[in-house]
Amino acid sequence: MTVALALMVLGMSAPYLLRRFGGRTPAAAIVAGHVASPVLVWLCVVAVTVDAVGAAHRPAAFLELVPGVAGGYGPPAGYALTAALLLMIGRSASAWWRTVATIRAARRRYLAMSSSAAPGVAFAPIGSVACTVGLFRPMVFVNPERYKRLAPDERAAVLAHERGHVRGRHGLIDLLMRTVTAGLRPLPGADLGRREVRRHLEALADDRAVGLTSRRTVATAIVAAAAPPPPGALGAAGWST
Repeated sequence: MTVALALMVLGMSAPYLLRRFGGRTPAAAIVAGHVASPVLVWLCVVAVTVDAVGAAHRPAAFLELVPGVAGGYGPPAGYALTAALLLMIGRSASAWWRTVATIRAARRRYLAMSSSAAPGVAFAPIGSVACTVGLFRPMVFVNPERYKRLAPDERAAVLAHERGHVRGRHGLIDLLMRTVTAGLRPLPGADLGRREVRRHLEALADDRAVGLTSRRTVATAIVAAAAPPPPGALGAAGWST
């Protein structure tokens, strides 16, 4: 149990440590670290709970694991940890369900009012210039009115950014982070890790756009696409909630 508790503390501290490496470490490595940290915390929580529940039926062993606990309090402590774990699982499941439902509803709504522009890209009257919606079959939606106001190189940058989200399966990564961190709140680092993953996924999509255009073009395109994306979407101007 001591090792599990130490690893749990490490997992909760990791988002704060990883934030200090921003800009000096590849964004993909930072994203991987932020994704691994809450997963590590979850594994430790499960390990500690299983350990405590097993020890709850062996008072002597429980006293060794939790010094200072009186002999008759083993079983209640084990049951309390089990209840806490079930609550965490319930919160994560609820976050997963809400996120998936929002994304699916948004995709259906935009498809219903869209017209095809290119493979994997459709014109739709969305609030931002462009956004990516979907999990296993993500789709890029472009606002035709806002899109035509951009210069040709800015249009290329916007599409390259959105296709970076599609190819990187960023929607699935965001769903994973929303799910695993929802059950860990209010533990330290949960919300920070989720926000940092969003930020670095945007940086990864920007890197793809820079590789196909230029850093200056991407910067001007981001300014032109300043409106936030609609709910359930990823966009060149950032992430929706």
